[in-house]
Amino acid sequence: YQQGLQLIASPEAQAAFDIHAESDAVRDAYGRHSFGQRALLARRLVAAGVPFVTLYEGGWDHHTDLFDAFEKKVPPFEAAIAALIEDLRARGMLERSLVVALGEFGRTPKINERGGRDHWSRAYSIVMAGAGIPKGKIVGKTDRTAGDVVETPVSPKDVLATMLHLLGIDPQSEFRDRLGRPLPLAG
Repeated sequence: YQQGLQLIASPEAQAAFDIHAESDAVRDAYGRHSFGQRALLARRLVAAGVPFVTLYEGGWDHHTDLFDAFEKKVPPFEAAIAALIEDLRARGMLERSLVVALGEFGRTPKINERGGRDHWSRAYSIVMAGAGIPKGKIVGKTDRTAGDVVETPVSPKDVLATMLHLLGIDPQSEFRDRLGRPLPLAG
């Protein structure tokens, strides 16, 4: 606890958390909403040397009224992610940073009777940038309804292995549980 308190109370941490030190133009580029300002804070933390930052933007479970919800949520989310990637690139930090935007599963290819989409594990989208990820590359393809993968299927295990590799961690690594049994890191 003492170590954690010293860390967050340090002048370096206090400076990293002060997003008001950013220009209005930078803050506006990320968006003056909670996700945009948290994305800006993530960039500041990475600049301060924090090796791993997670941004959570919940509330995407739209089983009803999908189109109204997306009109409100998608534009600020896209703007914040685009600003984060561009800001990291402009500061020379993108090649040593990995930006990943994903959910835990996909959505049904058809709109349900309540105007929403339900859980769907057979196809989903992920955006990755930085850390050597080729720009503009698309991996995989779905059928015309986006319901099933028809080319280059990628599993969650593959995504994890890719992320570990880009972070310099051997995805084939194992660790041992309390009973000494081997557990694959990305298995």
